[in-house]
Order: sequence, then C-alpha cells, then structure tokens
Amino acid sequence: VNVGTAGAGIDLAMPICDYVTVRAGVNYVPKITVKDIGVDVSGQQAEWAAYQATYKLMQTYKSYLDAAGQKAVDEVGNYMNEPLPSEVLIDGELDMMTYSLLFDVYPSKKSTFHLTLGIYSGKDKIVEAFTTNCESQLNAITYYNENLANKTFTANVPVLGPQSFTFGKEVGAEVGDYLIKPYGKQANALIKVNGFRPYFGVGFGNIVPKKHKVTFGFDLGCQYWGSPSVYIKQKEGDVKLDKDTGVDGDGGALKLISKFSIYPTLNFRLGFRAF
Repeated sequence: VNVGTAGAGIDLAMPICDYVTVRAGVNYVPKITVKDIGVDVSGQQAEWAAYQATYKLMQTYKSYLDAAGQKAVDEVGNYMNEPLPSEVLIDGELDMMTYSLLFDVYPSKKSTFHLTLGIYSGKDKIVEAFTTNCESQLNAITYYNENLANKTFTANVPVLGPQSFTFGKEVGAEVGDYLIKPYGKQANALIKVNGFRPYFGVGFGNIVPKKHKVTFGFDLGCQYWGSPSVYIKQKEGDVKLDKDTGVDGDGGALKLISKFSIYPTLNFRLGFRAF
C-alpha cells in the first residue's frame, strides 16, 4: 500500500530476477471540489446593453432588413431581453485516478537503492470548472455568440437610406487571459494532460521483502504528462484555447500552466510479503 502525491493506492509486486522487480497498481486522489468561485462579469454590462439596443432597432426595421437580418429577428425570441448577470458562480473539481506499471532496477542483490522506470495512465482531464447559476442568461449568451456576435446586418430604410446593425465581440466570463464562453445553459472549462505518462524516479527499499514479512520504502520521481492545455466545451466538442482561437489576451495564463509538463511524484510504501 502507498500514499503520496499520486494519491493513495495499492500495488501488486513480484521480482523478475535479483535485480529487477515489477509492480502494477492503482492510485486514487479523492475528488476535490472548490465551490462558488465568483467571477465578475459586470464589466460587460454596457456592451450587452448596447447589443440589446442594436437588436431592438433591428426589430423596428424588420421589414426593411435583408434576408439574414429578418431570419435573425424571427429566431432570437426573448434571448436578447435577458439581463447580463453581474456575477457568475463557478465550481472547480480536481479528479485524478491513475494506473501504474513500474520496474524497480537494483544495482546489486543487496542494494535497497533503486531506479524506477515505467508508466502511469489515467484520464486526460484533471481539472474541470463549470458554472452553477444564471442558466437562462447563459443560454441567451450562447445564442448571441453563435448567431449575432461579430456580424453586421443591413436594411434599406425609406427616407433614412441604408442602415447597418453591427454586433460586437463574443460574451463570456474572462478568467485570466481567456474568455470562457457558455454552451447552452452552462460554461465549462477543462485542463487536460496526456493520458499516458512516462515515469522516472529513484527510491530506497525493496518492496518485495526477502527476509521479513513487512518492508518500508519510498520513491521520488516525475510523471511526464506533457503541456497542460485549457479547453472549453462547445457545440463542436472540446475546443482548445490558444493564440488561434481569437480570444482576447496574450496567452499568459496558458503559458504559465504549460510550464508544468511534469508532475512530481513522491510515494511512501508499506509492503507485505504474500508468499
């Protein structure tokens, strides 16, 4: 049995020869949830009010709009009447469960020092953040982002002449450098890493006791899980946020997260000889 930064777990181990031991196991970190993180979106209130005013003008001149504009007015319904919330509440969850296949290599028959090589595997998603309030407003924002944002509609109004109705950028919760857009009634952001993670470490203790029924040992090493990436859930699936997504900001948050390409792994082990 073991406990450490990989969680609490259990291994089955056996010697291959005097110099190599193989062990396979499972490690579980209890799900950690942080509730009701408040994200202030009041800074976009003025922009949302401007979009609503633009839409009301479109309604007024509906009969003079081009085909795309008339279709938009017919489909929008009450979406653009929804107020923008001043605060979005977000829950965050850490969820890590891994399986391992590791080989301990000893320099001599009597040595307790060993090198460990192997692999950890688990779900690629390690963190998820999701909204818990203002579902009707988020649904309205989803419709706006998909159908009106960054678009211009035209109308040929008698006396006034040609008129244009332009909507601005997409709306969402700005977290760090990223715009977390809702999909439907909820906004979801994920942090993903590689599912298969090579491991290299060092340790002391022979986990398969040779003379005693119980032994103690520890290992210190790193899982290489690649560069963590931020995704948001959208109609087309999980969309990776990077410099090509059109999200405002210089990518500073992703640059910081991406530096943690390894996960330090420290485990303390208690071994029992079965036979």
